[in-house]
Amino acid sequence: MTVNRWWLAHRTVQQLYAALRQLQTLLYGAAGLATVNLTIFAKHGFLNQIFSLSTTIPLLKLLAPFIAQLSFLLNLAVLLGFAGLFTARLVRPQFRVPACSSAIVALVLLRFTEPVMLDVDVLQLPRFLNLEGQVLPSFGGAIILGLITSWLFNRWGRYATALLLGEVGLVFGGTILWVLLVPDWSRGDLYGALWPILGRHAPLWIVVCVMVNCFLNLIGMTGTIGAGNYNGGSVAVHQNLSYALTTHHLTRVPWPINLHAIATTYANTGGPGMLLAAVLAVWLLTRHQAQSPARASKWPALFNVGAPLTLTLPIMLNPIMVVPFVTSSVVACLIPIGLTTVRWLPPSVYPVPATTPGFLRGFLATNGNLVALFVGCLTVVVAVAIYWPFVKLAVQQLEDKNEHDETMG
Repeated sequence: MTVNRWWLAHRTVQQLYAALRQLQTLLYGAAGLATVNLTIFAKHGFLNQIFSLSTTIPLLKLLAPFIAQLSFLLNLAVLLGFAGLFTARLVRPQFRVPACSSAIVALVLLRFTEPVMLDVDVLQLPRFLNLEGQVLPSFGGAIILGLITSWLFNRWGRYATALLLGEVGLVFGGTILWVLLVPDWSRGDLYGALWPILGRHAPLWIVVCVMVNCFLNLIGMTGTIGAGNYNGGSVAVHQNLSYALTTHHLTRVPWPINLHAIATTYANTGGPGMLLAAVLAVWLLTRHQAQSPARASKWPALFNVGAPLTLTLPIMLNPIMVVPFVTSSVVACLIPIGLTTVRWLPPSVYPVPATTPGFLRGFLATNGNLVALFVGCLTVVVAVAIYWPFVKLAVQQLEDKNEHDETMG
C-alpha cells in the first residue's frame, strides 16, 4: 500500500492519469465504436457470424469499411491526443507548442513508418497497428515519447526547432533500421515461431508467455504473443484442426495443450489480464453509484475489445493491480491445463471469432462441450475473486482522489 500510494503521488504519474481523464469522453466513444465495429460490422465479428448479419442486411457490408476506418481514426485520435496532453503537462508553458508537435509527429512516424515500408494495405492498418480497439499496448510509445520530449524541451527549449527536427529524425531513422534489421517472425507470433522448440514443454512456456505478455501490457507495450489476442502455436493449431476434421473427434489430437487451446480460449476473457473479471468486480463494488467506473467498460470487455477501465480506474501502470492482472491470467491457464492433462476437458480446436465472449470460447471451440462451458465460466468467477480485494482498494483510492480534487477545486 505504501509503495502504491508513493507511486500514485508521483507528479509524472499524476500528470499521466490527468491526461487520460481529459480524454475520458473520447476514450469511451472510441471503445464503444470499436465494439460495434468488431462485433457487428467486421466480417468475422461474433454477432455478425452468429446472426449472419452481412447476409441478411446488405447495407452492413457497404458500411463496414467506413465504420472500420472511423473507429481506427477515433482510436488514433485518443492515442495522439494523449501524447500531446501528457507532453503539455510535463513541459514548461513557453515550450508546449513545439514540444507537443514534436511528440505527436514522432509518434505518427513511430507507428506508421513500418506499415508504409512493408506496403500494408490501408484496410489492414487498424489490425497491423493494434488500433482496432482501445488496448493497452498503444500507449507505451506515447508515454516514452512524452517523457523524452518534455525532458529535452525543459532543458534545451531555446533550441526548439533543432530539438523537433532531431527527435523526429531519430525516431524515423530508428524505425527504418528496425524494419530492415529485425526478422519478420519476431514482430508477430514469436511463440508460434518457437513452437517446434517449446512444444515439448508447452504448459510451462504457456504460463511464462502469458506472464510476460501481461507485464508488457501493464506498461503499455505489445507482448511477445500479441496484444490481447493470443494466436501463438500456429503449427499446433493447424495440426489439431486437421486431425479433428479428419477423425471427427478431439480425444487424441497431436497437441492438446497449446497457446490457442489454453490462453486464447480461457485466459483472455475481456482481454489480457482477464479484464472482464476486473470490470465485473468494479461494477459489483460500485453498481449503486451514479458514475460507476465500469459503466463504459462492460460491453467492450464482454467482447474482448478492451476496457476503458484499464486507463480510467486505472489498471495500467498501477502497482496495486499487477498481482491480480497477472495472477488471474496464470490461474485461468492452470485450470484448463490440469483438466486437459487428466482428459476431463477436451482441447479447444475449432476457430472462433476473436470477439466471442470469453466464457463461450471453450464451448464453441470444442463444438459444444459442456465441460468447456463450465470451465470458461469457472475461470471468470475465480478471476473475479482474485481481483476483488485489489479492486476494492483501487476503487477506494479513486474515490479519495475524486474527493480531494473536489475539495481543492
